[in-house]
Amino acid sequence: MKLYVYLFLLVLIWACNPDATNTIQQPKLLHFNTKMPSVKPRYFGSLTEGEKELIYFIDATTTKIIRYFDTAGNEVFNTPLNELSDIGEAVFSVSIKNRDTITALTSYTNRIVHINKQGRIFNQFLIDTIIPTVDSNSKYVLFSSIYCDIFTQKNTVLLTQEWRYNFSKEQDDTLTLEEHMTKFYFNKWHFPYLLKIDNIFDITNSKYKFGLNLEQILFPNDSIMLKDSSFIYLNYHNYANINSYTYVKSKYSNKMFKVNSDLEIEDTIILTSKYTKIGAPRLNIKKVKHYVQQAFDNNTLNGASKDLMYNNNIIYHIVYTKITPEFYKEKGYRPWVLQEYDTNFKLLKETPFFDNEYAPKLLGLKDGVYIEKVSTTEINNYNGHYVTFEKYSH
Repeated sequence: MKLYVYLFLLVLIWACNPDATNTIQQPKLLHFNTKMPSVKPRYFGSLTEGEKELIYFIDATTTKIIRYFDTAGNEVFNTPLNELSDIGEAVFSVSIKNRDTITALTSYTNRIVHINKQGRIFNQFLIDTIIPTVDSNSKYVLFSSIYCDIFTQKNTVLLTQEWRYNFSKEQDDTLTLEEHMTKFYFNKWHFPYLLKIDNIFDITNSKYKFGLNLEQILFPNDSIMLKDSSFIYLNYHNYANINSYTYVKSKYSNKMFKVNSDLEIEDTIILTSKYTKIGAPRLNIKKVKHYVQQAFDNNTLNGASKDLMYNNNIIYHIVYTKITPEFYKEKGYRPWVLQEYDTNFKLLKETPFFDNEYAPKLLGLKDGVYIEKVSTTEINNYNGHYVTFEKYSH
């Protein structure tokens, strides 16, 4: 009897102690009303001004604005992007060095535009003025996704580019789809991937340098294959700047390259995961009847290396796990893995997620890394105005 009384009193004391009743910490959440219509055109990031951290959201296509928030979710400033639209060119990519130095790359025009925090253009740089062309039709075309940075450091900008043959007549009906794709990937194999421009604010003293023939490095035997129209491959490359080095990788390869400021490879890192094989097979041109859809359906379901982010001396790497078309059709979601590396790219930890719960998008702040949560409202109504991030617990 005494034992029962003792246990009852112990439970009563425990229940009355508010600190003891909540031993599981609730995750830290950040909420933002971006006032932007959807997830797709939105790109976000963070910057520090003194002791203040700002989170920004970019919509260069629909609302044409950059909104800045504090960590409490209050909008503190915005920069209109209308002046970029007024020059008659769509925006491919935006990179924010600070609120007064915003760099934009316009779509397929090879024009880099700098705007200040009021959205006024204060510098324009036309790449074609310093890079020679072989003829009037074929040229290098700078490109970047709206989700990728143009890495601007001091007066230097690093971009990705492609060589486009017969640029003004690329939709020539005399060529078959197979011939178009063969020529396109043949050029990708032969021409460099990166372009570095120094003195971006002084066109008379600007210097440029091409580097990294990524296709040849990843697929050294493909020149013969491409001449024979044997294979195509979807190489969605991306890169990240970490400690003065650029890390370049292909979405469909397990190799990542550490590139120095001279655009030379200093190290090759083999990406592995206990959850999936990273990389995808190439597709045969002659067997692809509906190129875009079939290539998407097949290759995007393979294990894929995606974004890199450096925060607080940890390198974070997102990997999509390989699934079957049947799995995706039945489940409607995609598993992904968040990898953590030290600065020597030693794998420290892997954490699996599902993209119907957490989007594979990271936000780095002083107190750690946050992952974008996927809300039911956003899925059902395609309403991306409100964005929530949850702090990642190691």
